[in-house]
Amino acid sequence: MHSAFSSLRLLLLPALLAAAGCSRGGGGGELQADVAAHCGELQLNVERMAKSYREGRNQFPLLGGELDGNLLTRLYAEASWCAKVRSADQKALMALTQELSIVMDDINLKAPLAAKGKALADAWSAPNESAARAEVATKLDRIAAIIREINQRPLKR
Repeated sequence: MHSAFSSLRLLLLPALLAAAGCSRGGGGGELQADVAAHCGELQLNVERMAKSYREGRNQFPLLGGELDGNLLTRLYAEASWCAKVRSADQKALMALTQELSIVMDDINLKAPLAAKGKALADAWSAPNESAARAEVATKLDRIAAIIREINQRPLKR
């Protein structure tokens, strides 16, 4: 149940925040704080996901479950939304979301093999799969770095 709620919250928060912004009138400070907190939480969850994946875990309840195409699609939508609500340097933000798309495509291709991999300590028992897992974890680190870079830009007013 917690996993389903977290996943639903991840998907609905942008729409709820947009609706709240319309209903709050001039109270943009609260809305900006909500947006910043949401995007910051997304970044932290991806950082935790990379660490957990490197340690051999395949389930990520805070992001919606198993690392697969569906989770990556939701993650991309959330990160893109965080970029769209930023005001500075739209060209750079577009480049970041394009890189994000490429990195996620790479992960999606390697995820089936990587899911069979082992944590670093047990990598000897499935060397090819574990190498794929290490590569995916590195790409997850890059996703977190991209989201961090997006989050450093100022929010739209």
